[in-house]
Amino acid sequence: MQDIAPGSNSGTGWHSIADFNEPRRGSRHRLLCGIVLGWIVSAPALAQAQPSPTPLSSGASIQRLLEETRYQKAYLDIIDAANEYLLLVIDRAIAQYTPVGENKRLVDEFKSRLVTAFNEELGWDNMKSLISESYRQYSQDEVDAMTAFYASEVGEAIARKNPGLPQFLDKGKTDRWAAVRQSQGDTAFHEAVRADLKSAIADPLNDSEIDAMFSFWRSAVGQRIQSGWPAICVNISAEFHKRQQEFLAQMRPLAQEYEAREQSVARN
Repeated sequence: MQDIAPGSNSGTGWHSIADFNEPRRGSRHRLLCGIVLGWIVSAPALAQAQPSPTPLSSGASIQRLLEETRYQKAYLDIIDAANEYLLLVIDRAIAQYTPVGENKRLVDEFKSRLVTAFNEELGWDNMKSLISESYRQYSQDEVDAMTAFYASEVGEAIARKNPGLPQFLDKGKTDRWAAVRQSQGDTAFHEAVRADLKSAIADPLNDSEIDAMFSFWRSAVGQRIQSGWPAICVNISAEFHKRQQEFLAQMRPLAQEYEAREQSVARN
């Protein structure tokens, strides 16, 4: 390890951090987007977007729906994980150095400002209005149906086990589950559902929870909701990508600022 003390000619490696969004490093670091986006967008649902026939449900009812599905908790949990990953990336970028004194203070300040910028662009307060507005394409009846299901005893249990679960239930999955149930029976059906949701749910759903969830999403209103979901995905995905790029654009000048400040410390 190389100690970086005031007066040293060695650098902390701000330039490597500034290259966070360069193509040669980008595939790794764009995981920040992927981590969060994976919870917001179900990839198979992005095709054939069809808006609900009677849009514009109320903002208050959508807020209640987000509360019942624990959407905010799901989003905040993943943002926290993304923050941890961001700090890990920075630590790896300067791993060959051991900043001390004023340089250590600069590194700590830089990390704090970077996390603040990330949360300002992609935090819940900034994304909540976008998510709520996207959900307004659903009719009031559709929003009320989702809210009623997730407010029920079994729906609450499902939301508790996996906040934000509706994002994983695209029509392709429920169609396949229905085919498994018809051809192989209930046991194979329950296992197929648990296998598909394994990556999303640490505490697996029991058979009755799976049956209740499946019945809702295969109902007429559930299938209408699923048909409208791709349009929501497209809207949120596009805005999320835009804000992610805005965050990445802030990194280069910020890193350059701290590189200049470190050089000033070295000269003094």
